[in-house]
Amino acid sequence: MNKICVFGCGGVGSRLAEFLVRDNLRERFMDMLYLIDFDVVEAKNLQRQLYFQQDINFKKAEALKARLQNIDGDLIIMIHDLKLSKSNIGLFDKKMFCFCCTDDIEGKRAISEHFEKYIIASVDRDVVEITTNPEYLKVWSFGTGYEVYQDVVNNSMAAMLAFKMFKNYLSTGELKNIKININDLI
Repeated sequence: MNKICVFGCGGVGSRLAEFLVRDNLRERFMDMLYLIDFDVVEAKNLQRQLYFQQDINFKKAEALKARLQNIDGDLIIMIHDLKLSKSNIGLFDKKMFCFCCTDDIEGKRAISEHFEKYIIASVDRDVVEITTNPEYLKVWSFGTGYEVYQDVVNNSMAAMLAFKMFKNYLSTGELKNIKININDLI
């Protein structure tokens, strides 16, 4: 069984999970999707995350699961209400593919040390970084915490880049680091 996990169901993770489901990966690769997040949907999340008014006060993973099951009702989606740490990461099979979409530095570190294959998506201001190996430690120095500036474009770009990197991995077996300033594209 091919399992994919998405840690962090906020601005990047909610979009990424939808990309995974809408691309019909279940037919080719994904048998089960894990959504891991401890946070609750708040009104301030609605501008840049894939949630709606009716989702406010619900756990992000639960609300996202409901949305994704409206797209593909046959996909098995498991949710975990927890904050990722070194003490609980062992709950997850290290062989499953992991997307880290959390802004928590300890979560990023735990993922890089536990999973064999992963993509860490980080956003701060207009810079998006996709990290696929632990040698690229700079990514952990930004994109962490609530003082980070994120918007819908930055989050969407991070989700798209992470998703495209994953699709590239499926066809070539290669993962690589990416750092892009969105302003350089304009």
